[in-house]
Amino acid sequence: MRVFSTAGASWVVRPELLDESGARVGWESILFENEPARAARLVYRPVGWLRTATDEELAAALAEAEVVRARWGREQL
Repeated sequence: MRVFSTAGASWVVRPELLDESGARVGWESILFENEPARAARLVYRPVGWLRTATDEELAAALAEAEVVRARWGREQL
């Protein structure tokens, strides 16, 4: 997990899902969350990308990320 700031907004950036097998190859989903604004964006990057990404790379990923439009959970009716 990393904290990244751009254009006056602060984002928590973390891998969304971890492979339960422990395998660390392929692609992973990276979630950008901005809690005060309750915004979330999703992008896919190679495994391990987040550990070495520069601020410029994080900004580029955020710019191309898809806005998450669905809730991850489901409320009880």
